[in-house]
Amino acid sequence: MPLYSNNSSTSVSVSPVTSTTGTDIDITIANTATQVLAANANRKSFTIYNQTSVDIYFDYSSNVTTANYAFKLSAGSYYEMPVSPIYQGAVFGIVATGTASPQIRELV
Repeated sequence: MPLYSNNSSTSVSVSPVTSTTGTDIDITIANTATQVLAANANRKSFTIYNQTSVDIYFDYSSNVTTANYAFKLSAGSYYEMPVSPIYQGAVFGIVATGTASPQIRELV
């Protein structure tokens, strides 16, 4: 995200978040709430690529539904967790019908 200030005396300091390990998460998401990431105090980020043919709905609560969710990944979509704030809790997913196995990477 670009930073902008029209005040030339404004200074912005940015500390990069770094990761040295990426973990491939193998999970099949069904039409009931499925935990796709466990809580992890060492998490720096995570990415999800929905290479399946169905929409997947995600939330930070096990109460996720196809009508109540934090974000939806349509078929062919990609999500990268924002680095500020870094969410370190559990993540859950659900599909309307059938199953889906997205590509998930957790960075620690």
